[in-house]
Amino acid sequence: MRSVEKHARSGTVFVVRYAHHRFADVIGELNMKWSSTGLNHAVSLGAIAIIWLGWLAILGYCILARNHLACSCFFPDTVAMSGGKRIIRRIRMPIRLLHQTDLFRPYADPDDHWDLACVYALAASDQLELGGVLVDFPPDDPPGISPDVTGIAQLSYLTGLPTHMAVGSSVPYTHDRASLAALPRRDRAGAEFLLDYLRNSEGPAYISIVGSCRDLAIAGKLDPDLFRNKCAGIYLNAGTGHPDVAKQGGTEYNVMVNAAAYAATFDIPCPIYWMPCFETLRDYSERKVERFGTFYRFKQSDVLLKLSPVLQSYFTYSLEARTDARYLQPLLAPKGDASSQYTLRADRDMWCTAGFFHMVSQAVDKAGKIIAGSNADDAIFGFRPVDIKCDPNGVTTWTNAGAESNRFLFEVKDPDSYASAMTAAMATLLGNIQ
Repeated sequence: MRSVEKHARSGTVFVVRYAHHRFADVIGELNMKWSSTGLNHAVSLGAIAIIWLGWLAILGYCILARNHLACSCFFPDTVAMSGGKRIIRRIRMPIRLLHQTDLFRPYADPDDHWDLACVYALAASDQLELGGVLVDFPPDDPPGISPDVTGIAQLSYLTGLPTHMAVGSSVPYTHDRASLAALPRRDRAGAEFLLDYLRNSEGPAYISIVGSCRDLAIAGKLDPDLFRNKCAGIYLNAGTGHPDVAKQGGTEYNVMVNAAAYAATFDIPCPIYWMPCFETLRDYSERKVERFGTFYRFKQSDVLLKLSPVLQSYFTYSLEARTDARYLQPLLAPKGDASSQYTLRADRDMWCTAGFFHMVSQAVDKAGKIIAGSNADDAIFGFRPVDIKCDPNGVTTWTNAGAESNRFLFEVKDPDSYASAMTAAMATLLGNIQ
């Protein structure tokens, strides 16, 4: 299925790139050894040229085959013997993720604390490597909020995974590259953080956007080739997905924060998995699951009571909007930090969960069981290839496309089961944090 194929394609590219550098090191060593033995320089260069030609033929075969095994057989550490039979192991390049979020304390919307916990749960269970957390610069409304470094610190402590983080730009995105390059260092820090993440990634590198697109758009404008060469995909949680623009209902919040940045995101030259927050934007009481929107709602007690005491304390600290800087104490004494009845009874609106599963080639069936992404017939959500156009105001239109497209649209396949299934799957995932 497409989720498996995308990892196979991106994995092959990264394996070949790694192999290329490794082979270059070997050639350098051979050249120095031959030179030290007094071997004729022309002869040594001729031998190296012959070896290079053979290696290029191998690379060509690997790329055409798009198969990890076609490459792995040329590495000694991927070959083993069992019962006299030669076994070729597949090189597994770790999936990396940079998570961008509007995570604030006190919260603007606490769904971001649930999303962050899901990301850490995937990292804690070795399903991906968390390359960093990028937090939006806080808006003026609501007043008095700041990037929630304490929530990140709590999950880093609980999972034993220290995490780099950065704060995004306070300056809205503009299409003028010179203006972006001239931004003060602190307003370029988020974009540079993102670019450094891509530069330092050896395997498939993904980006999840669950807040503003501002820093992503700046980074894409400053170095589009880096995205083309290193980014395996962007999961973009923003916008409205109704195929009829007249029925989209208005501008969704993440788009409204910086519409020009949202529009520029679709110009970035890498795969984009567009996850509209709603099919049609509606008032809170009228929100519902729809085909081309990620929204679902659950009662917090349906998940919180199933979690470990320490993770319950993380959520209590966040959901009750505590600002005490002594963030570690609740985790060290979780029994004395029970969730209030208000927190347990509260409903929670969610959007981004499906993208986290899809990123690691997983899906969810209608019973809420986490399944392999290749089981598309049983999955309650999926992605379809599309062509997307977005105007400077963030108004997005799409049409179906062929398999060659690298733009994909989220789709709910089973609206009746979607909310309950995603709730159950999220509870299972969060069980990885103990």
